[in-house]
Amino acid sequence: MTDKSSIRFVLLLFVLVLFFQVRQAGAEPYVRLGGTAKLYTSVFTEGGDGGGLFPHKSGDFALTRAELWLKLNGYASDNVSFRARADFIYTADTDYDSISEIEAGRGFSSEVQEFDINFREASFKIMDLFTPGLDLIVGRGRTRWGTSDEYNVIDNLNPVDYANLYSFDPDYFVRHEPMDGFVLEYLFPVDFDLKVQGVYYLAFKPSPLPAGFESFLALQQKQGLDALTAPFGLPPGTSTVELENVPDYNIENGVFGIRLSGNFFNFDVGLSYFHGHQTLPLPDTIVTDLTGEIPSVTGFYGYPKLDVFGFDLAGELYSVGIWAEVGVYIPEKRDTVVLVRTPLGNLEERFPLLERPYTKFTVGFDYTFGIGEGLYWNAQFNRGFYDEFTYTEEADEALGLDRSGFLGKLDDYYLTFLEYSFFSDSLTVTMNFLLAVAGYSDFSSNNTWVLTPEIEYVPFDGMSIEVAYMTFNGAASTKLGAFSDSDLVYVLLKAFF
Repeated sequence: MTDKSSIRFVLLLFVLVLFFQVRQAGAEPYVRLGGTAKLYTSVFTEGGDGGGLFPHKSGDFALTRAELWLKLNGYASDNVSFRARADFIYTADTDYDSISEIEAGRGFSSEVQEFDINFREASFKIMDLFTPGLDLIVGRGRTRWGTSDEYNVIDNLNPVDYANLYSFDPDYFVRHEPMDGFVLEYLFPVDFDLKVQGVYYLAFKPSPLPAGFESFLALQQKQGLDALTAPFGLPPGTSTVELENVPDYNIENGVFGIRLSGNFFNFDVGLSYFHGHQTLPLPDTIVTDLTGEIPSVTGFYGYPKLDVFGFDLAGELYSVGIWAEVGVYIPEKRDTVVLVRTPLGNLEERFPLLERPYTKFTVGFDYTFGIGEGLYWNAQFNRGFYDEFTYTEEADEALGLDRSGFLGKLDDYYLTFLEYSFFSDSLTVTMNFLLAVAGYSDFSSNNTWVLTPEIEYVPFDGMSIEVAYMTFNGAASTKLGAFSDSDLVYVLLKAFF
């Protein structure tokens, strides 16, 4: 977004606020402008390659980012409400390779001033449309499904933001991207909160990917190529990655979901169905060319369709909060093609990439012990992360996909944290622990644990200061173990208004 557009947007917000405040004197319309000012900075305490995504030395800044979240919400009438949010983000960039990167193109704008605006939400809601209990939401927003803490196996309507997954900023842990469309909800006139919700997002939207992801895929392909050609004494080859079969921007490729939920015996229960596309690129065709002087491999990646049937529940039993979710994933029936071109002719192999169906699930509980002001304990088990899949045996044999890592197989995750507050909740100490297990037969070589002690101090209303240390320990072959040389300290400051 240009600087002029940013200024116009801010002016528009304030004009809207003034407009509604003037009308407010007349009667019902109401508006509130609020938000959050935030500074996040993190420093690596040891050096390493960061899983191949961000090489660093001890003492390097991992990420420094300042943000301003502006939130506008209110009522235009008794039956019409509105919401909007825009994030103004400045990220410090210290990787300057040429003078041209630090030259200002206009005003102060250059690579040194990396500034962006992200429109997270802009929607309005019509309540009791045509009949009591029927609500329609139109615009850009986020629809969250599931009852689990932080991570939900049925929360597939909005794509996950993987670009920020390795920022280690707690506000961006499995954050989902907003989408444009319609949400229609109907609350039945019964005593057990029976509600049906239908969601339609206008078009496919892929997940943002972390920097270096294309190089990551190309390197994986090249390793396979070199293993194939080395016994024949061929020189090291080249590797490229291309997108194909990206869903067109049309009504047919929209995202659809429907969920029926209710409260039965003090348990919130939901049944859901999702229809859309995988939001991570998966291999369609791998072409290896051995006919030239230098071997080459090209991977063509696409976004197959996906259906997910989900079930979730949450409630309380003997003062213990419990929740569970299960998602049955049914990927599109599509073959992946491996083509090898040789001087003697072409060799072709076809096989299904993903199992049909496969399952992800999560279960968890929380409890508050009567110790002092209350010791809170939260624990959860997840089978499979958002970027993990169940591959077929044929795909594993041909591409070596059935391993831990980004776009890898389903792993098991054990998450727990203890939280205790002092001085009337002004000081909170939390101990977070995560254990990721890629296999149990050789446990020591297939597990990684992450320990994060953190302290949050609220000196007064409207402000918080959080300091935490993250340490990664485990086998380098696992997804999180690849970051075992990326321990860091972060400081997060927030002001709310």
